[in-house]
Amino acid sequence: MLKYIARRLAMLVIVVIGVTLITFTMMHLAPGDPAELIATARYGMENLTEEDVERIRVAEGLDAPVFIQYLRWLGHTVEGGFWVASPRHW
Repeated sequence: MLKYIARRLAMLVIVVIGVTLITFTMMHLAPGDPAELIATARYGMENLTEEDVERIRVAEGLDAPVFIQYLRWLGHTVEGGFWVASPRHW
């Protein structure tokens, strides 16, 4: 019985990781620049300059490698925040 429970828990971990990878990948494949979308949705900024977009990209961690972005996103998701990175004021 213990073997069965351990096997089911292992499968649960694999499924959860798979679902998070699929979700994160779909978010990254969505059209539009994430930095521009964040600027408009979170900060209410419009008519952005390249400097504004780059500043948001750095502040939100979008300049990091995708694997690092996934780990950060996963950490925030586990904490209950479903955003790419923690909100920062710059």
